[in-house]
Amino acid sequence: MSALSDGESVCLTNDDSAGVSGYQAGVWVPIFSDGALWGAVNFSDSARERRFDADTFAFLRSAARIFAEQLIRGEKAQAANEAVAAHKRDSEASTAIFETLTNGLDALLLATVFETGELLYANDNCLEFFGAGGDYRGKICYEFLHGRTQRCDDCPYLLLAEQPDRKIQWEPNHPERGRIHRMTSVVIDWPGGKRAQLDFGMDVTQSVRQQETLEKILSSLDAVILATNAATGEILFANEKIKEFFGVEETGVGKICYEHLQNKTERCEHCASHELLEAPDQIVHWDPKFPVKNNRKHQMTSMLIDWHGGILAQLNYGVDVTESIRQRETLESILDTLDSCIFVTDLDTDEILYINDKMKDGYHVDDSIKGDKCWRHIQSNQTRRCEFCRKPQLVADSGQSVSWEDDNPVSNSVMLHIDRIIDWPGGRKVHMQQSIDITETKLAQAALEKREKTLAALNNAAIKLIMRSNEPLDDAMTQGVSFIAETFGIDRVSVSRNTEKPDGLYATQIYRWSKEKGASLEPLEELITLIPGRFRAGETSSRRAGA
Repeated sequence: MSALSDGESVCLTNDDSAGVSGYQAGVWVPIFSDGALWGAVNFSDSARERRFDADTFAFLRSAARIFAEQLIRGEKAQAANEAVAAHKRDSEASTAIFETLTNGLDALLLATVFETGELLYANDNCLEFFGAGGDYRGKICYEFLHGRTQRCDDCPYLLLAEQPDRKIQWEPNHPERGRIHRMTSVVIDWPGGKRAQLDFGMDVTQSVRQQETLEKILSSLDAVILATNAATGEILFANEKIKEFFGVEETGVGKICYEHLQNKTERCEHCASHELLEAPDQIVHWDPKFPVKNNRKHQMTSMLIDWHGGILAQLNYGVDVTESIRQRETLESILDTLDSCIFVTDLDTDEILYINDKMKDGYHVDDSIKGDKCWRHIQSNQTRRCEFCRKPQLVADSGQSVSWEDDNPVSNSVMLHIDRIIDWPGGRKVHMQQSIDITETKLAQAALEKREKTLAALNNAAIKLIMRSNEPLDDAMTQGVSFIAETFGIDRVSVSRNTEKPDGLYATQIYRWSKEKGASLEPLEELITLIPGRFRAGETSSRRAGA
């Protein structure tokens, strides 16, 4: 039997159905569903062999198709019912899982039909928070939960209607309920082809209370306080001193800081945000580079902190240091008048904070080294803090002053240093070193010691001569000369006697002693001619006659 298409039927005889028991004649009608062969309906006559006439054949074929269509429709309906039942079972299971998960959250969850506000779902926490009970599905949210006749004023519905893809964060105004929630609202597709507004709220009461306490503390401080969103520059908090500091009429919370306070279109060049975003854990100290009211000067400190609502905030804290600067300038003017080298450094970083005029002249430096490490300029060939630095000792000894001396290669002098920890204007403890050039004092001290040593040696020599007065003169002289030579490191001594003659002044060397020839004084008569008129009483010469 050849392949059949939809609409064709076959009339069969015994010859066509050989091998089929009891089959004499029949009509075989193929059934197609959605273009594919579904099956067939077969009408057969097992009693006699015959041919069906055209009317019978047409009737049987129509009947077969009607019969098959009913079967196919029933089969499809059953499949559809099974699919619906399966979907319902899956949906119920998904709903059960969804409700179990959302009821376990420590948060409010509410879903409403976006256009009408009809309640689709509310978790247990949400119903408990609003004091609602019973079947809520299908009811209008603002009527069922709030007892209102229209949408709440703070509902983000209108904002979401304008920007359906937007995620909105907001805090509902329900002071009567005693708790504060941070809500996040979005538009989503809900099962059943509905568009829904999903509201998710976290209890932030404790965080808000802490934030309120923080803002009260910040408001009470005698300083300029400004907190901004680190990413956008939006003002999150500003105390009243901001208005005086920047000369504005309002604090500008919610506005962009550089637009409201500086009338700029982008972040200020001096803003600490550039440094903080590169190194979030650091604290930045800086001086404002813009004019402020009354010409007051402020020292600013900036850092990143966690702000309410999960916002990373830049906190700027400015202290009026006008009087401190004036005190420092007065102190520096006094230190500049002192006849000693003075410099001030940070105890921890070794940063140079101040150098007086005497130090600049003695070490050939200027104010450009301020802010740099002291050991790079006060000493030479240093790559780190000096080993002899007294700062650790000062800290360990609770700031007791330390005095010490050294030979400084930069100033090429001997210096007496006095190190101490002092309170620098601004409330900062710093290291101050006062250095006095004692080179001349040291030289004078050495000369004095040498003179005293000489006098003592001469005195001892005289005593030795007197004590040996009964001995031959040569022996006594030898003892005295040997003592002097040993004391002062001399290896030759000679004694001469002057003789005045008509043609000039002559000297006769009568004694000579040398270390290399032995310890005895050698008597001799050696005439030394001095140049006439060259020498007078009290003068000396080492030139010999004929030299």
